[in-house]
Amino acid sequence: MARKSSLIIALVFATTILFAGASKPVEAFSVDKDGVIHWKAQSTWIRGPGHQEWADYFTETLNNLCKGQLVIDKMYAGGELIGAFQAIPACSKGKLDIVSGSGYYLSGTLPWVSLIIGTAANYMDYTDAYLGWQWEGGGIELYQEYVDTKYNLKVFPACTVPAEAVYSVKPVVKKEDFKGLKIRTTGLSMDFYKTLGAAAVTMPMSEVIPSLERKVLDAAEFCVPYTDYPVHIQEVAPYALTGVLHQPPCIGMEIWINGDTWKSLPEELKKKVEYAVKLTQYWFIYHMGYKNARLWEKMLDEGLKVTKASPELQRWMNEKADQLAEKYAAKDPWAKKILDSQKAFLKIYNNYYDYSVWFR
Repeated sequence: MARKSSLIIALVFATTILFAGASKPVEAFSVDKDGVIHWKAQSTWIRGPGHQEWADYFTETLNNLCKGQLVIDKMYAGGELIGAFQAIPACSKGKLDIVSGSGYYLSGTLPWVSLIIGTAANYMDYTDAYLGWQWEGGGIELYQEYVDTKYNLKVFPACTVPAEAVYSVKPVVKKEDFKGLKIRTTGLSMDFYKTLGAAAVTMPMSEVIPSLERKVLDAAEFCVPYTDYPVHIQEVAPYALTGVLHQPPCIGMEIWINGDTWKSLPEELKKKVEYAVKLTQYWFIYHMGYKNARLWEKMLDEGLKVTKASPELQRWMNEKADQLAEKYAAKDPWAKKILDSQKAFLKIYNNYYDYSVWFR
C-alpha cells in the first residue's frame, strides 16, 4: 500500500505539471465597492502537507493582519489558474498579484539565485546566520536588486528549510562512493555533485521514486521528512547520508508580489505584508521543525539507515564547495557580489556566534 500511495502522489504531481500550459485567463488586482483590495494569488505547489500548507498559512496570517483592507480570497495551488512553473513570471506580467513559490524556479533567467537562497557553494551554513544576513545584513536588498534585473517583482524570503539528506539505494559514506553515482538534483547542486565525481541529472520530483525503483537512479535529494515520508522514499532508497551536503539550511521558498501591485499598496499595508512574511517564517521553523522530527522517527522505525557525513567527508565536500564559489565569483560579477556580501556579514557575525550557543 505504501508503494502504491507514493505512485499516486507522483501521478498527482505529474498531472499538475502536464497541464501547466493549459492556463485560464486571469485578471489580477481588484478593488470592490467598499474599497477592499482583493489580490489574485497562486502557489507553485501541489495541494497537501508541506509547501501548500505554508502558502495557506501565509494567506490566513495576511488576511488576519489586514482586517478586511486587503484580502486574498484564495491561495490557489500550482496549475489551478496558471501553470506551476509559469506562475512567478506571470506574476511579473500582472496576471497574478502574488505567488508563493521558489526562486530556484527562476534559475534559467537568474542563474545565481541559488547563491542567495541556498546551495553548497555559498557561505551560509546556519539558519541563524541566514536570517541575520537576510533581514539585517543586506540579503533582502541584494536579492531584490538581482530580481530587478529581469522581473517586475517584489520578493520576500519567507521560510528557512533544514539541510537536505541524500537518499540512496546503496550506502554512500565515503568519497569513493560518489564516483559515477547516478544522483538526481537541481540547479547549482548539479555542479557540486559533478565535482565529487557523480553523474548528476535533474528530473521532476514526480519521476524520482519510479526512477529509484527501476534503478535508473542510485541516489536523490528530495526535500525534508515532511514531504519525503508521504512518498515513502525510504522504501526504494533505504540509505540516507546527512550533513551539510548539496544544500545547507536555505531560504527555499519566497513570496512574490507584482511590482506595480506592490507600489500601489498603502505603506500601512506594506508593513502588514512584511509582518505576515516574518510570522510565517517563524511558524515554519517550529511547525516544520516538529513535523520533520516526528516523521524522521517514523522513517527510522521503518528501516531507513542513516549515516552522518564523517569529518573527513564533510571537509572534502566543503573544500569542493569553496572551490566552486571561487570559480563562480571569478566568472560573473553578480556571483561575486552575492558571495562577497555573505563573507562580509559572516566576518562580523561569526566573530561572536562561533563562541556563543544559539541555534547551532
